[in-house]
Parts: sequence; C-alpha cells; structure tokens
Amino acid sequence: MTRLKNWELIGVQLDFDVVEASRRALARFDPELLQNLIANDGKEVACYLHLGFVPPTDELRDIIRQGAEWAVEYFRKGDVREIKGGWFHPLWYGMLLCLVIDDEEKLRSLCSWATPRKRPEYKGPLPDEIQLMYLVLASFFQERPVKGFDRLRAKIAACRTREVRLLSNALSAVAERDAGEFAVAIRKCVERHKRKPKPKPSVFFMEDWLPLHANVVYLVGLKLGLERPSYPDNIGAYLMTPESVGFA
Repeated sequence: MTRLKNWELIGVQLDFDVVEASRRALARFDPELLQNLIANDGKEVACYLHLGFVPPTDELRDIIRQGAEWAVEYFRKGDVREIKGGWFHPLWYGMLLCLVIDDEEKLRSLCSWATPRKRPEYKGPLPDEIQLMYLVLASFFQERPVKGFDRLRAKIAACRTREVRLLSNALSAVAERDAGEFAVAIRKCVERHKRKPKPKPSVFFMEDWLPLHANVVYLVGLKLGLERPSYPDNIGAYLMTPESVGFA
C-alpha cells in the first residue's frame, strides 16, 4: 500500500487550487537568482519538500543549501557585537537548514558564533526562553566548552509555559544524551502541536503546520548520535530528517 504524503498524514487543509499555486510558486524559483534568496526561503522550501507537495529537485535543494550558506555568512561578516539585523532568525533558520542538508562544517561554523551572554532580541510572540534555547543548542557544536550555557539551560527549565517546558525536557535529554527521554520528550512536543488549531490555508508559512522548534532539537539530537525514535506515521510526519527533505 502506498504511504500517504506527510501533508496528508498531518491533514494540511489546502484545497487543490492552493496546492497548485504553491507548486507554481516553487517552479518560478530561478537558480540564477539564488544569491538573492535568504534563509527564510530555504526554510519554506524545506517545509514544502518534507510535506511532500513537490518532489526534490536540484534547484530546490540548491535553495536550501544557499539559505544555509547565507546564515553562515551573515555571522561571518564582522564582529558579532556589531550585527545589526538581529541574531535569532538567522541562527534558527541556519541551524535547521544546516541540519537538514547534513553539513556539519557549516553547522559548526554557524554555531561558533553563539555565546551565553547574548540576550533575546526578537520582540514577536515568542517566549524569550525559546530564543535562548538556540544558543544552548549551538553550544553543543562548539570546539571548546564555554561557561554560562548551563545557566541558560537552568533559566529555560524554570519557565512554566507548557511549550517551553516540553522543549526544555527535550533539550535536557539531548544534553544528557538520554535516548529514552529524548524519544518521549519529542513525542510530547509533537502531540502538543497537534492539539493546536489548524492554520488557515495559505501558500506561505508552511512552517505553521510543523513544530519547527521541536524539529531543530530533534535534528540536533540525531546529529549528536542519539538513536532515531520509532514513531508511528502520525507522529513522524511532523519531524523533518535529511531524507524527508531529499538530502539522502
């Protein structure tokens, strides 16, 4: 029996016209203009590929690779104290893309920037602790231990917001290399996401259908050697891997 696409397993509420519009939008990406794309484009394309709306092509893979490279170069441009555009989204998108393309060299270069002294800078509807979580995740790929990340982990763990608490449990499992707790914590993150109201149909912001912060923690855990949990399809459909995005 043919396995359902991830978007079908998740129940993405897009009618045929919207799906076709999304395919046409992806088809219009011009590989000659890749240098003008940013990490957000790579993130959206990764979501489309994981959900199964379009098959992976060299052009779409290049968009994801270019997004990862853009994020790395963003932090290479000068002293990190002089970065004016904010650090959170470039680090978030960059880590996700480096992980799905399985490029450890880029990942380590990107993560070398993070320090425990950075403060949350994104003022949107996102808990500060989730921003800090990315600094801790980045620390796992740094060559030398840096003091202060344990303090950030403790601050994240002290947050009582349910989403943060579940992510904190997954983060702790990764830090302690506890495969059993990792599997349980990631599953709980997905189950919480599944209980959210379904997003409105849209060609854009496909990330709303996926728990992307849990995905980054999940991918980090796998990259650090934790065994891939065995989940049923209705859980696994929410979790990206290099294979699900067409990089294996």
